[in-house]
Amino acid sequence: MTSPQPPDPNTALGAAQTLADALNGLSARLDTVKSDSEERDRSLEVYGKANRHRIWLTYGLLAVDVLLTIAVAFFAVQAGDADRRAESASARAVVANAADSALHAAQISGCQAGNAERAGELALWTYLFHASTPGTPAQQKAVALFMQKVDKTFAPRDCAKAYALTPPKGAGRG
Repeated sequence: MTSPQPPDPNTALGAAQTLADALNGLSARLDTVKSDSEERDRSLEVYGKANRHRIWLTYGLLAVDVLLTIAVAFFAVQAGDADRRAESASARAVVANAADSALHAAQISGCQAGNAERAGELALWTYLFHASTPGTPAQQKAVALFMQKVDKTFAPRDCAKAYALTPPKGAGRG
């Protein structure tokens, strides 16, 4: 058996130098990768904070949107209720107007019927007092005064004025 030969020191030193240079290059490359990684982590941290701000801003704007939607819905319901109340009031006004018109027509008709009745009464009283002739001047004066009272009592009424739809200025209704 042959004994191993001792390695050549120059070859060993060359190999060690090559290995040291490779390790130094690897170390430099690892330092570069480490600094790139730390820089990327810092930028991601800043970007993450910006994202968190955007997320909270989105949540806030979403909450404002929900509140505005609720407010619009509330006001839409209120407007619908107001519309229904206005329609109801309008319908009641139409009914009241029709009732007022019917009442006005009935008042005018009643007034005209009353005028016809008064004319008949006046004709009757006039006939009675003209049919009988009083004898004395005092009796004639009494009959004339009585006929003035009868004329005034049974005078026809102005139905249009008595039952006008709009009261004259200065006069209160009721």
